[in-house]
Amino acid sequence: MVKIRKKHFLEKNVYEAAKERLVKIFNNYDKVVVNFSAGKDSTALLYLAIEVAKEINKLPVEVLAVDHEIEGKGTIALWEAVHAMPEVDMKFYSLPMALRNACSLQYPIWISRHPAEKDLWVRDIPSYALTELENFVFEYDENYEHPDGLPFKAGGVKKAMSFQDIADTYINNYRSKGITAIALVGLRASESLARFTVMTRKHNECYISSNLPLAYPIYDWTAADVWKYIRETGLPYNTEYDILNNKE
Repeated sequence: MVKIRKKHFLEKNVYEAAKERLVKIFNNYDKVVVNFSAGKDSTALLYLAIEVAKEINKLPVEVLAVDHEIEGKGTIALWEAVHAMPEVDMKFYSLPMALRNACSLQYPIWISRHPAEKDLWVRDIPSYALTELENFVFEYDENYEHPDGLPFKAGGVKKAMSFQDIADTYINNYRSKGITAIALVGLRASESLARFTVMTRKHNECYISSNLPLAYPIYDWTAADVWKYIRETGLPYNTEYDILNNKE
């Protein structure tokens, strides 16, 4: 029989609890990196990290963002806005990356920023993007030809990293040099049973992963908490959410 753990409520609101977690994290790690997708959760997490870092003199906040090539205008605009913030040290990587392809059964993997497909790229690499990362891996057959004569080169790729591989490599590059580092992720327990399960495996400090250098400071926030906080900051958000909500 599976044992279901019950929720235990704190005598504080989620905002106060998350700030306390972030203070502890900033004080216990040499490098604290916010994984920033420009989604609502990572946006709220980033702004909260900036707020805490300012209070404890830990600015600028280090941010990791990765270009998937196919992001919309709202995402791109938010990346640019965050990159320009003086409180942020943003590392924005535009690298060949393996992504799941839902448009083909024959080729389930699509390679963004494939160096042999520059004429097919959805958009150019941003001027502020980084195109090299220590220990990054991407190998492909330069002589590969698509069997149907199509211009796509994914079938010739021998080794490619995913987004998570890139994020892990970024943190591990610090750790390999003896620098304690951890990535902050805007994962919330209320999003799914699987995520709730991840958070309830540990009895103490469930917001810090037990086997990976990851922390989830806003794990107990609801979507309403996230949007309330973003609204109260008055800072930019991803306007693609307005489209989803049928706003002009």
